[in-house]
Amino acid sequence: MRIFFVLLFFSNPLFSFSQISTTKGLIAYYPFNGNAKDETGNNNNAVFNNATLTSDKNGNAKSAYSFNGKNQYIRINNSSSLKNMTTQITISCNVKVNGFYKGKCHWNRIINKGSDYASGNYWLGFCDDAFSKSACVENIPDETHQTFHGSSFFEDWGSGKANAFVKTGIWYTVTYTCDGIYNKLYVDCQLIDSWKATTNGVINNEDLFFGKLDNPQYPYWFNGVLDDVRIYNRALSSNEILELCEKNETKNTIPDAFAEISYSIEKCNKINVELANAVQIKSVKWQIDNLYNSTKEKFSYTFKKEGSYTIKLTYTGNNGIINTISKEIIITKPTADFTIKNTSENKYSFKTISKEKANLLWNFGDGTVEKNSKNISHTYLNSGSYTVSLIAIDKNGCSDTTIQNITIAPLIANKNIELNGDNGNIQAIKSNDVKALDFLPEKRMNTFIQQIEVLNDSIEISFYDNGTIDGDSITVQFNNKIITQHLLLTATGKSFYIKIDPAPATNELIMFAENLGSIPPNTALMIIYDGKKRHEINIKSSKTNNGMVSFVLKK
Repeated sequence: MRIFFVLLFFSNPLFSFSQISTTKGLIAYYPFNGNAKDETGNNNNAVFNNATLTSDKNGNAKSAYSFNGKNQYIRINNSSSLKNMTTQITISCNVKVNGFYKGKCHWNRIINKGSDYASGNYWLGFCDDAFSKSACVENIPDETHQTFHGSSFFEDWGSGKANAFVKTGIWYTVTYTCDGIYNKLYVDCQLIDSWKATTNGVINNEDLFFGKLDNPQYPYWFNGVLDDVRIYNRALSSNEILELCEKNETKNTIPDAFAEISYSIEKCNKINVELANAVQIKSVKWQIDNLYNSTKEKFSYTFKKEGSYTIKLTYTGNNGIINTISKEIIITKPTADFTIKNTSENKYSFKTISKEKANLLWNFGDGTVEKNSKNISHTYLNSGSYTVSLIAIDKNGCSDTTIQNITIAPLIANKNIELNGDNGNIQAIKSNDVKALDFLPEKRMNTFIQQIEVLNDSIEISFYDNGTIDGDSITVQFNNKIITQHLLLTATGKSFYIKIDPAPATNELIMFAENLGSIPPNTALMIIYDGKKRHEINIKSSKTNNGMVSFVLKK
């Protein structure tokens, strides 16, 4: 009897189980205890990480990483320990899936090292292809028939049979092994798939990624939470995997429900509401103040008047727990009111009064428009009556328009030019008829510099001092009408708008030096803005010569 007892003791699986070591062959281990460091001492630490620390399956804060399925991932540099594993490997992790990748070829990669179709790669992920056989054919993934997969070579992703389907919001322990002869996949300690291996080894020089495949065209983003990642350079036995699961203590209890409110407003007063980021939801109930109720996942409602309203969502989870959340919304129209101030003979400043955030569109009535400026100045080139309008459009498509009229009197040139330190250089203007004015205060030659072809019939011109700021002062006329007088040239430009007439009009602009500054001659840099096109012209003027350019409107 004593001998029989001893044999039973040594054959007890609990005894053999206790002798197992799940650290042997462990080349990378990431418990994610507040960071993405490798705890094996092999220094396979993360070199890039924009994933978000979150709670693990046991509720421990900052003990797992969450990936948003869009742009979050962790990258570990390639190393000798990660690549030289001959024919054997084990990859294990705790994972909770929150959503499914909807891009082209809708696979989902949790862990990946190496290109998608390359010898020696290895990865762990999930997909609907084992069930639907159409991951790269259908545009929309089959979210109810997703299965876990593992591989150490691109052909070795599974036997093709659909295993236990992945549910969102539930923690799993997933383990993939390859011993060079067979691949095996375990979910929560249960062997769910086994298939013959065709691998020639898991050797590649690519970096290791958590959360995606390193391929811009097929990123296979992972949307979920990852924890307790282990990579071995050998295939763990079934007993070792049981021990690993017992360490992880993964229990598939029904998780708490979660949901958010998503809404958009169109046509100013119509709201579209829907359930967002829903997990384990059994039923919902919506309420907008005392105006509207619904039990649908999404609905629309049109408000009859402006005001502040509350959207309340009460949802019941599959575990029976009821939660209530709410969101405040404001239904209102923007105001497109503005003031006008005459700052000079033909120049006006416009200022918005409304405080709401909105896109603004000005129309000054002379063919000139301007976008998104709250305070703006505009110079009119011709006399007449103009209708100025301001349109305000907010993000909800609401708009408001205000119109005001202004009248520009005939542009009269000053009768005398104040001398700017160069007595005798300038003669007084003695003409009172600006329309017939040939502004040449003294007999000077017009030196033609350049003819410029423009695309628009309204262009902006700016004048700067070209070089050292030395007190140059100029008068500018366009088509025998004065645009500006006593303009002191500085490093800060002065801008004007001019209207270009079609051929056969000459469209001549003349710059007249009122003085020569401290460094003769009087020089200016003229910058011309023709829509998106820009021209730069250097003009100089002296006591004997004026600088002249002409414009021609392209047909």
